[in-house]
Amino acid sequence: MKNKESVFSIIKKYGMSKSQYLLPCSILQVVTALTSLVPYYCIWQIINSIFHSYPVFNSVFVRDYLMWAVISQIFATFCAFLASILAHLMAFEVENGIREMSFSYLLDLPLGYFQSHESGRLRKIIDDNAGLTHTFIAHQLPDMIPGVLVPLIVLISMFAIDFRFGLVLILCLILALVALKSSFSFTNSARMQEYQHALENINTEGVEYFRGIPVVKVFQQSVLSFNRFHKAIKDYEKYCLDYTINFRNSYILMNIALYLPYMLVGVVCILLLPSSAEPLLLISNAIFYTLITIVFNMSLMRLLKLATGMDSFNIAVEKINDILAIKPLEAKEISDGKREIPSDQSSIFVDNISFSYDGKRQVLKNLSYTFEKGRSYALVGKSGSGKSTLVNLIGRFFDVDSGNIYIDGQNLKTMSEEDIFDKVSIVFQKQRLIKDSIFENVRMYERSKSEEDVKTALQNANAMEIVDASNEGLYTTYGSKGTHFSGGEVQRISLARAFLKDSPVLLLDEAMAFVDADNETEILEAINKLKKNRTTIMILHRLNSAESFDEIIMMNDGEIVGTGSHENLIETCEEYRKLYEEYQKTVNWRVKNA
Repeated sequence: MKNKESVFSIIKKYGMSKSQYLLPCSILQVVTALTSLVPYYCIWQIINSIFHSYPVFNSVFVRDYLMWAVISQIFATFCAFLASILAHLMAFEVENGIREMSFSYLLDLPLGYFQSHESGRLRKIIDDNAGLTHTFIAHQLPDMIPGVLVPLIVLISMFAIDFRFGLVLILCLILALVALKSSFSFTNSARMQEYQHALENINTEGVEYFRGIPVVKVFQQSVLSFNRFHKAIKDYEKYCLDYTINFRNSYILMNIALYLPYMLVGVVCILLLPSSAEPLLLISNAIFYTLITIVFNMSLMRLLKLATGMDSFNIAVEKINDILAIKPLEAKEISDGKREIPSDQSSIFVDNISFSYDGKRQVLKNLSYTFEKGRSYALVGKSGSGKSTLVNLIGRFFDVDSGNIYIDGQNLKTMSEEDIFDKVSIVFQKQRLIKDSIFENVRMYERSKSEEDVKTALQNANAMEIVDASNEGLYTTYGSKGTHFSGGEVQRISLARAFLKDSPVLLLDEAMAFVDADNETEILEAINKLKKNRTTIMILHRLNSAESFDEIIMMNDGEIVGTGSHENLIETCEEYRKLYEEYQKTVNWRVKNA
């Protein structure tokens, strides 16, 4: 089981300078708890005075105690207000600290982590759980000291005044502690964790549901298209009901503990009156105990809310820590012994690598290959053959399970992320632009580049016509507050980034997968220019452009089963021939049905 961090350690860890407010906030809470009881004591004294002095009424005595009651209540309210302000300041700082540290830490994680973790879910985990810590520290933590201190003082005072009434509250306190113990149980914590996970799922799948509505409407699909969202709703319903039902017994016990004193104090008073030597004092004490029970009950409710809030807080912190526990891929000291590394002619040397995502199924199996400098390579093969995995490993999105990869003779594991991306440019299958100008989008890797440099890169990427057609030219803003571009236009602007970066190695993950025919021609022409004098590795599904590469690498089931030119592979590699024939059938089908 993981060691849970205390609330105070979390405040010190993320609260920065505001963590120094913890001590004064605690002191103010103690003062609030003590002074909030003074009005009840004053009221009891007034009741005693009226009962003992009847029919004489001591107005000065009553006035003085009323004045102290009002003053103490005002002072208690003021201290509670100051404690609340300090708690809110700490909560905001902790919330911001968690967000800053978490999002900063994500920047250090390998790109492979983001392929297996949805960005929407990561954002919600950090945002929602940072918000939960704020709620607890700002609104529930200030109740911790009063929630414990007030019942303790009430019990001591009641035994000092009349132990028989004190026994009534002891019974109620025992019931409340039993209810609280069940609230803090491991089962409830596990159910709360399941509930929180189900809530995250329904939020994530809900976003995907609304994004997919236009596609469903166009193609007249049924609601079965959203099975994942439907399952998320049913899971949320199940865990929500389980969590609620699991609290049923503790909720009943807590309500008994809250309302039983009102009845029992009266019953005890009635039973004791016949044998009491001072019946008026007994009655005044019973009235006082009934009043003080209100404070007692409020404290118990605070503790119950605190128990629920503590569960949510612990789960929130645990989820944040799960992200912070992911280790970045750092540069390592590795000795290759006497292993001969061909670095004169090779740009990338893949040396007997194997890799598995889940530790069970091997995606790549003892794969070796030498990518020579300045040559272009097309990776082809059916889905799941290991093409994307190989490209990801060359970019060090993950570390290989066994074997090594070398770039210019240097082991990839010994290189930092900055060193790798100085040598490697990557164009993903689905590129993204930031909400900024075209100019800033292109030079985002090279902030020192001038306007002329950016224009040259755009021209090489066949994207200058996009700029010319935009209202503000190079400084046209992309995004919700500016102009939107098609998928093919976004891809061409992204290629301009690669031209501007000018790295010796270029990795492309099917850069033409989601573009129309016009953009495909422009992109292919730009790629042919871009791959000159660079070691280029591109994943291809449209085999019509494979012939423009120096070498085609056919992959199947995590292994290289054939290499060479198109004509050579057609003759010598059965897997490639079948793949090409299937591709031709799809092309012919499209032509006939156009």
